[in-house]
Amino acid sequence: MLKECRSRRHELHTKLQKELEKKMQKQLQEQEHDHQRQSLLARHQEEREQLLRQHEEDSRGVNVPAERQQLVRRARLQLERQQLDQRRRGELESLERNHALQLEALRLKIRREWVQLEEQHRQESSTSTTTSTTINQLHRQHHRQHHRLRDPAHHQPPSTITTITITSTSTSTTISTTGSGIKPAISLCAD
Repeated sequence: MLKECRSRRHELHTKLQKELEKKMQKQLQEQEHDHQRQSLLARHQEEREQLLRQHEEDSRGVNVPAERQQLVRRARLQLERQQLDQRRRGELESLERNHALQLEALRLKIRREWVQLEEQHRQESSTSTTTSTTINQLHRQHHRQHHRLRDPAHHQPPSTITTITITSTSTSTTISTTGSGIKPAISLCAD
């Protein structure tokens, strides 16, 4: 039994040692793989930075062979012109939009003012026509009265002197008269 235990123990010990060796070997492989990956990433990063530097230098014309410098300069100028043209087109479009909006706003303002002036003119014309008609009526009445006074058959001494007073404001016109045969007061209101 002791022999069997020792044999069993030795077997377990050997098995455990093999498993440990496998684990260690696997860890080493993973570490080595990580190291290779890290070095590959570092190399790629370095190459990328070098390419970026090279591109930047090429675009500025630094470290470019003399025969290519003219091409690089021409390409850079063409790129700058394109960018400037794009910027100008954008500014021009913006200006055109702003001008169109301002023009439309101005048209609306002029239209509103025109409508207001037309309405004001219509009101003033209406008031003026009414006032003119009333004055014409008063003139005819006065003329008839004057003819009556000149006609000996209807001759009566004038009892009073006829006075016509016209008071006008922006909203109403009042005409007051005093004298024989004329109505005492007429008031006109604007629409």
